[in-house]
Amino acid sequence: MYKPVNASQFKTFVDTDPEPIGFVIVRHPLRRLLSAYRDKLEVMNEHFHKLYGQSIVEKYRERGRIRFGDEFYQGLHKGAPIPVPERNGKDTCDRHLIRTSRRSQPCVVTAGSTPTFWEFVKAVLEERLLDEHWRPIHDCCNPCNIHYRYILRFESLAAEQAHFVRVTGLPQKSLLELRLNANKRVMGSKEEKKYFGMLNDQEMRSLCYLFRTDLILFEYDVTVEDFGRSAKGCAGVLKAAS
Repeated sequence: MYKPVNASQFKTFVDTDPEPIGFVIVRHPLRRLLSAYRDKLEVMNEHFHKLYGQSIVEKYRERGRIRFGDEFYQGLHKGAPIPVPERNGKDTCDRHLIRTSRRSQPCVVTAGSTPTFWEFVKAVLEERLLDEHWRPIHDCCNPCNIHYRYILRFESLAAEQAHFVRVTGLPQKSLLELRLNANKRVMGSKEEKKYFGMLNDQEMRSLCYLFRTDLILFEYDVTVEDFGRSAKGCAGVLKAAS
C-alpha cells in the first residue's frame, strides 16, 4: 500500500518540469457508491462495521423497519434486494435494543445486522458520510486546480488504458494492474436497479444533487433505463446545476 500525499504535495509533483503525464481514472459516482457499499458494508467487514456500519444500523434500522416492514429484514436476504448469502443469520440488533439507550445486553454483530443500502444512503445524505471509497471524485482528485491531460473511465478501462499507453508513448509495462473487488460479486444493470429501487424519487434526486459535479464534469447520465423509475427526476437536477 502506498502512503497517500496531500493535495499540496501532489500539485507540486504535477507542476514539476518536465511535466509528468497527468491522468485520472473515474467511475460513475452512483455505481461507485453502490460498489463501495457492497464491498465494505453489505456483508460483515469488521473494520468498516466498527467505523460506520454499527452506528448506521443503530440510527436508521428502526426507520427502515417502518418503511420496508419487518419481513424485509427477517426474510431470506436480510434487507438486501437480491440474494446475498453472506447476509443470512439472526439479526440480534432488534428494535427494542436500538431504541433503548441503556442496553441490558450487547448488540451482537451478525451478518443480518449490517446496514442495508437504503440505510447507508440515508447516512450519506443526512450526515454527509463521505469516506474516500465513495466520496465525489472531484473532492479527491481536485480536477479544477490540477490539469489532467487524460481522463480514463473505469467502465471501459481495459481499452482506454491500452489507448492511453499508445498515445503517450509509455512502455507497455506501464499498463495499470488494477485488482477488482476480491469477492467478485459483479452485478448487471437489472441487479443495480433493484438496489436503487429502494430509494424514492426525492432520495434519488438528493443523491444526484450530491454527486452532481462528478456527473456533469465526467459526463455521466442517470437514466431510468439504467437506475430505475426513481431516477426520473435526476435529469432536471443535473440540468439546473449545469
